[in-house]
This record gives sequence, structure tokens and C-alpha cells, in this order.
Amino acid sequence: MSAADRPPVGLFTDFGLAVDVRGGVDRQPLLFLHGGPGQGAGLFMAEQGDRLANRLRVFGLYQRGIPPSARLGEGGSLMISDLLADCERLRGAFGIDRWAVLGHSFGGALALRYAVHAPEHVSAVIFENPVWSTSLSAGAALPKVANLLKPANPEAAQRAVAASRGADKEANVWAEYRTAIEVLGDRRLNFFTTNARTRALLAASEDPDPQRDAEATRHHVAVMQDPTVHDSLLPLLPRLSCPSLLIVGEDDPLTSEEQRQAFAEAVAVSRISKINGAGHFVHVDRPDQYAELVTDFLTSPPR
Repeated sequence: MSAADRPPVGLFTDFGLAVDVRGGVDRQPLLFLHGGPGQGAGLFMAEQGDRLANRLRVFGLYQRGIPPSARLGEGGSLMISDLLADCERLRGAFGIDRWAVLGHSFGGALALRYAVHAPEHVSAVIFENPVWSTSLSAGAALPKVANLLKPANPEAAQRAVAASRGADKEANVWAEYRTAIEVLGDRRLNFFTTNARTRALLAASEDPDPQRDAEATRHHVAVMQDPTVHDSLLPLLPRLSCPSLLIVGEDDPLTSEEQRQAFAEAVAVSRISKINGAGHFVHVDRPDQYAELVTDFLTSPPR
């Protein structure tokens, strides 16, 4: 599909949700839920939108408050339940009975919640390097962040290692992880991927407009104030009833081994695909392999 043929981003529902829709109406629908919170769907759709639209109908949703969706507003509240309700509003706006859901990172947590709470409307679910437990993810990530911090900031590296040992307190250890990532500054992209092309695309995808960037930050802050955001979602895994695929990058620092094992043990109809040479953004690190994996999983005969 050429850029000229690409459907424009449209605004739907009472909350002005923006969605990038690609692929014919006769194809299986797939909802993409981006990570962050606050990252947006732009880079995913740039890398995967047209690839997946060859055989699927892809909905790249910009979550409430993320430009070009309507702004959240100063001091506006935003709960995870609001984001899940928006998925249902979008589904209704397009008259879709059931669709597959794909969530990356924080979006993987949303996808799990959505698939469990609206099973009648979710035909399959795909998780890409999800964060189902902030404490487990932060506990696994902090030593890796410390290795990057150590040469230039050994004191911050020591704090990161110490925080990883107290990983039983979800909110605290996640806050330490976020602080350590901020201290990394421009080097933080090295934590998420070793792929130079991916790092360049991630850097280029950051919004240069200060106001739009502030709106994405407002979204992030509001979501992280939800008291349920640090709840472990591992107990939800046994409740998944639809075909489920977990995609993990070989070098991903966030989906800890405990979370991968919990998925393997708890989900009856499941599959795990580990992608060599990929980090947290498999859809950018290995775009062709990723598109083929997702498409084949969703269009193959029922398992």
C-alpha cells in the first residue's frame, strides 16, 4: 500500500481517539496497543502497518491523551479501566464483533487485561515483551541498567543494583528503575536495543513539539497514578481462553524469565517465540520476521 492509498488517521468515540487503520475490511482485524505508557503507535505502524495489512486489517490506536488523540488536559485523570473501555468503544465504532489484540510492553499488560475481561470479543492475543509484573521487570532490568551506568556514574549504578535486591515492593522498585533510566539520558536507547537502526528510529520518533511531548508525559503520569498499575497480572494468565502468542526478544531486558515461565505454565493454548538478535522492540529490530510470525499465527488454522 502506497502512502497515497493509506487511510488517514481518524478520530472516533466521545474521547477523540486517533487510530491508524490499514488493510481491507474483509481481513481479520487486529488491534495494536502501544507501550510506554505514552509511546504512541507511530513507530509500530511505520514499521508494521503495511507489512501486516497485506493479510490483516490493522488498527493502530493512539491511547487517550497521546497525540493525535485528543489531549488529556492539565491534571486530567486516566485509569487503566478507561484505556480498556476505549478499546471497546473503538471496536463498537467500527462494528467489529471479535478481533485479535497485540500489545507491546505496557501494551502487553493492557492486552492481557482486555483479553481476560472481554473474552467474547477477543479472538486471539499476542504479547511482545510484555510487562505483567513491574517488580519482576524492574528487578531484572536494574542490573542491566547498572552496567550501562557504571562507567560514567558508579554511584547511580550502585543504587540501581541495591534497588534490584528489594524487588518485592512493586511501586518502589519501578520508581528506582525509571530514575536509573532517566540518569542514562541519551544512552537509554542502548538499554532497549543493540540495533543501531532501531536506536536511530526510536530517537527520530520522539516528538520534537514540546507541547505534544508534554501531553504524552501527562498521559504517562496519569496512568502511573492508577493504584492498580503495579498489580501483578500473573494470576490473570490462567484465565486466558483464546490462542495466545508470546514474542520475546533474545536481548529484551524487561520480560523476565519468571514472567515467561508463568505464561508457559498457565496458558493452555499458547506459544512462545524467541527472536534472536532482537531487544525490547522486536517489531523494529526484526520487522520482516515479526510480521510473518504475527500474520501466520493469526491466519493459520485454529489450534
